[in-house]
Amino acid sequence: MRKSNNFCDASQQAYGAVSYLRITSGDGAHSTSFVCGRAKLAPLKQQTIPRLELCAAVLAAKADKQLRDELELQIDRSVFWTDSMVTLQYTRNTERRFHTFVANRIETIHENSYAEQWRHVSSTQNPADDASRGLHGTELNKDCRWIQGPPFLLLGENNCPKNPKTISNLADGDPEVKGDANVLATGTDQGESTLKGLSAWYSSWHRLLKGVAWLRRFIQWRFSYPKEERHQRDRLKNCELDEARLAVLRLIQREGFPHEMDALERGHSIRTGDVSRLEPYLAADGLIRRYIRPGLATQDASTL
Repeated sequence: MRKSNNFCDASQQAYGAVSYLRITSGDGAHSTSFVCGRAKLAPLKQQTIPRLELCAAVLAAKADKQLRDELELQIDRSVFWTDSMVTLQYTRNTERRFHTFVANRIETIHENSYAEQWRHVSSTQNPADDASRGLHGTELNKDCRWIQGPPFLLLGENNCPKNPKTISNLADGDPEVKGDANVLATGTDQGESTLKGLSAWYSSWHRLLKGVAWLRRFIQWRFSYPKEERHQRDRLKNCELDEARLAVLRLIQREGFPHEMDALERGHSIRTGDVSRLEPYLAADGLIRRYIRPGLATQDASTL
């Protein structure tokens, strides 16, 4: 059995990821080897640690995809390790909506991995810590942790670090989570009837999106903007039309796949029905998308 183990970590100075291939022989013996590692300096514009940890997770997800594409050996299983509980919360989230920076990176992670593949490892056992904190040249030798990997890779599965039994939900005050005022409700009867009423008024898809976008802007002005800015009447921006499009598509999917949407929002997998063969998952933007296995297609996961 060949298993890819991908570790990631970040600090205010840098973030990185490192991958090891563990091969288990027929008699149960394990051997591991360093495959690739990558580190990047943190952006000059200071970012929060959770954002940098998410950037490191993207590196790990892309590294695993590259291994599957480039290695001639077949990889039977992939595991991703992080010492950031916030990253695990982000990757497992099915209810909250995030701002663009976080949402885009979660989308990339979901395109290349499942949430169940992500595990927690302590900082003392995380070799990617050497990429984020840095190593002196004299420490970088064949016996160092960066090259050899953590000792538990050579042990049985029962000796590997375990995730906490329960991973807490994101805090209500998390700065990356969009407030309710920024999202047009599409999961309630009131939200559904509102969009249905709008669709009856407009004769084209583009006009419908403009109507929804103006309504969303009004909600933002009503709850978020200072009073002196409420008089602004700028033209709609492309990003506002994009958000309106997502709101409408979420409603359409909720009407077309009500049971699937409910199951995915609860964190369950779809294993029965016609949709199950597409391996659907709930993306960071709230849409049901089909999973495209790494190496089998180059296109992005598409919306159902």
